[in-house]
Parts: sequence; structure tokens; C-alpha cells
Amino acid sequence: MVAELISERIYSVEEYLELEQESETKHEFVNGKRIEMPGESLTASEIAGLPSPFRCVSMDNI
Repeated sequence: MVAELISERIYSVEEYLELEQESETKHEFVNGKRIEMPGESLTASEIAGLPSPFRCVSMDNI
């Protein structure tokens, strides 16, 4: 997925933080612009070492 520029408007840090609290999707903040970030993937979770709802747990080791 390619990151998408939300608008050409320049936001202040305060505006960006307020919008992020209300937003269902996350954005990067680059030079005053909001850029939509792609959604989480299994690969990203594995790299970050986070538990994933997609990961299967083997009952053999329990």
C-alpha cells in the first residue's frame, strides 16, 4: 500500500495530535502534513515482536 497525502494543508503539532486522537487510521506528520500510514500486517507484527491475532498457537507445547 502506498502512503497517501491527506491534504496540502499545513497543520500545527497541536492540530495533528488532536486529529490523531479522533482518527481511526494513523498518520505520519512530516513538515506539517499528514500522511496516511498503511495498516498493520502480520509481517510488521513479527518484526516488532508483537502478538498477532493471525498467529496460530500450537497446543503441542502447552
